[in-house]
Amino acid sequence: MSINRRALIIVALFGIGFALMLLGILGEKVLHWEPIAASLVKEGGLLVAAILVGHFIYEGIIRSETLSEMRQIIKATIDSTRKGLTLLSEKRKGLHSYYDWIMRTEPETVRIGGRSCLHRIESDIKKRKASDCAEQFKRRLKDGCKIYVLFHHPQSGLVATIASEDGQAEHHMMRDLAESIGIARKIFKAVDDTDLPAEADIQIRLSSAIPYYAFQTDRNQTVVGFYLPEEMGYNTGAWEAIDPDTANIFTQGFLRNFGRSQWLLSRNGVTGQSEFNTELYDLLARFFLKYMDSKTIRQLMPDVDLGEVDQASVTAEPEANIRGSIQKIAESGVNLSPDQSQNVSLE
Repeated sequence: MSINRRALIIVALFGIGFALMLLGILGEKVLHWEPIAASLVKEGGLLVAAILVGHFIYEGIIRSETLSEMRQIIKATIDSTRKGLTLLSEKRKGLHSYYDWIMRTEPETVRIGGRSCLHRIESDIKKRKASDCAEQFKRRLKDGCKIYVLFHHPQSGLVATIASEDGQAEHHMMRDLAESIGIARKIFKAVDDTDLPAEADIQIRLSSAIPYYAFQTDRNQTVVGFYLPEEMGYNTGAWEAIDPDTANIFTQGFLRNFGRSQWLLSRNGVTGQSEFNTELYDLLARFFLKYMDSKTIRQLMPDVDLGEVDQASVTAEPEANIRGSIQKIAESGVNLSPDQSQNVSLE
């Protein structure tokens, strides 16, 4: 039965009930009916009115509350059985929820992974007029946060392929990587002499593994973005893991790559001091001379030591020589891979 038809029937019944009550009163006072007849007519009208009032109470209060409770139970049941990913946004670029953790003040663990993610974080933070990445990371570390960042190693040998898949030139991606590495240096300078809580931790690392997806997890959500052919990473969709099992799949992938990556910035768990891999930093700066001039590198990477290297000779230097230099540093005793025990915590 349609809502309009049911409403008409209710109005008609209410009118009949009211008319019966009036007729009973008229019959008793004016028409001088027998008292029993007048009483029956009035009681009939009151009965119809009472039934309608009861119907209104049931429909308007009891039934609506019951349906509301049923909807909540059904929704909770569906939510508890949903698994996989749900689309948060058709584009990851500028996604507001990426930066919710920065606006909070409670300690939490934050993991961020991407191809060259720090330069994008820096850009988005500045657009929100919230100082810069280094100052925001410092503030959250003072709150007791653990922040782990992983992005692509410029010497992996994969940058040209990855850039091609993104539809951009190799030197553009190298510039993004140089900027992200320079931001890591700024973060180190911001926290170097800062008294941080014992539970705070900051680790920034470079991974040579193929970056299949961008990743961020904090206390509230796990967000994943997939890289698609001929599509800039930030233009692809952002997906949220809606159950713990799905979130754990992506978290474990991040942790595996994090555990076998090369450290750039690390906080010593024993001394509580931040450490920066200056040797690697300077080597990468010289490596970037193949793709940009020294002035650009110094703008992107503060405090860099390019030495007396001639740009033309660096451009012609085989990548194997750079890899050999890193190997010599490792053999000389410089710690290129600090203890992993605190880095892979699932807190």
